[in-house]
Amino acid sequence: MANALSVATRGKTTTRKRTANKGSSSLVKAQQQIARLQNRVKKVNASAKEGMSSVIHAGETQTALFATAYYSGRRGDDGLKMGNIDTRLLVGGGLATWGLWQAFNGEALSGNHALALGNGVLAAKVYEMGHSAGSTAAAEGFSGQTRLSGRRAHVSPRMAGIYR
Repeated sequence: MANALSVATRGKTTTRKRTANKGSSSLVKAQQQIARLQNRVKKVNASAKEGMSSVIHAGETQTALFATAYYSGRRGDDGLKMGNIDTRLLVGGGLATWGLWQAFNGEALSGNHALALGNGVLAAKVYEMGHSAGSTAAAEGFSGQTRLSGRRAHVSPRMAGIYR
């Protein structure tokens, strides 16, 4: 690039007829190379911004999951309920809904944060439900295999972790 710019600014060549052409073509080449480099820098910046956004989203989700699981372990299952309703479903569902609402209304930045936190809180509840279902299945001797007799499989609410 420095070579093309120096030739363009000097404009000196061996013949006078080629001086203007070589100088202007070198200047055009330099401008094109500068434009390509600027476009490349824009693409790299956009990719870096998108990558950092993904890292922040994942970090927020994992932090909310850890905090909710810690609080659940510390307080016990009854400490997380308001009446018969698990507060993790209320908080996680509310944050996820609010985040989606903001994202669809053009406030994607704050919407993504609320959605990540809501997903983390809901993930803690979903993990506990799956763990409970697996523990119940293991205790009852469920092998996980079904017959191919055409009958529908029935999963009890207790096995699914809905009722305890």
